[in-house]
Amino acid sequence: MRKRPLGMYALILLVGAVIGSILGQIAGMVVPEGVVKQFLTRSANIVTLSPSTIGPDWLNFTIGLHLTINVCGVFGILIAAYILRLLR
Repeated sequence: MRKRPLGMYALILLVGAVIGSILGQIAGMVVPEGVVKQFLTRSANIVTLSPSTIGPDWLNFTIGLHLTINVCGVFGILIAAYILRLLR
C-alpha cells in the first residue's frame, strides 16, 4: 500500500469543497423558491481573517481570507473523499 502525502489529501478535499460550493451557487439560481433551495444554499462562515496590508509605501500587499461553505460544499467534500478512497 503506497502512502500519499498529506498535501494531496488536503488538495482533493479543497477541490471537492470548491466544486460543491459552485454547484450550490448554481442550484441556488436554478431551483425554485422553497425548502429545497433554502437547504442547498444555506452557508456558514468558517474562517474570516480581516485583510492586512504589508509592505513599503510604494508597494503594498493586502492579504485576507474569507471561507464560506454551503451544504453542497459538504457533499462535494464527501464525494471527493469517497473518490480518493476508491483511488487508494
